[in-house]
Amino acid sequence: MANGIFTAPRKGLYYFIFHLVKLRSTSPRIDQCSCYLYKNGSSTGLKAAIDPEDPSGSGGADLGSYGVSNSGYLILEVGNTVSLGSCSTPDKFDAQSSFSGHLVTPM
Repeated sequence: MANGIFTAPRKGLYYFIFHLVKLRSTSPRIDQCSCYLYKNGSSTGLKAAIDPEDPSGSGGADLGSYGVSNSGYLILEVGNTVSLGSCSTPDKFDAQSSFSGHLVTPM
């Protein structure tokens, strides 16, 4: 998965998890980051999104690093692909963000 796309080597039930970390920022403001989990190029509907609010209006929420995760099970056929899509631009994410998956039960 060096290219960010998981290709199923065998039919089975797979578990995927993705964790997004909003980039620590001072200026310009980075208010939110998000991604959907995709199967074969289409959204599965699973989304991880973070939009820290700063009620004081001082921009303080943008100064910190915030993380959010989501996960799900997918039944895949040999050759099906899983990736993240419809994501915020890459400059919104910290390098600690991750995406991984593994086979739970072969079918």
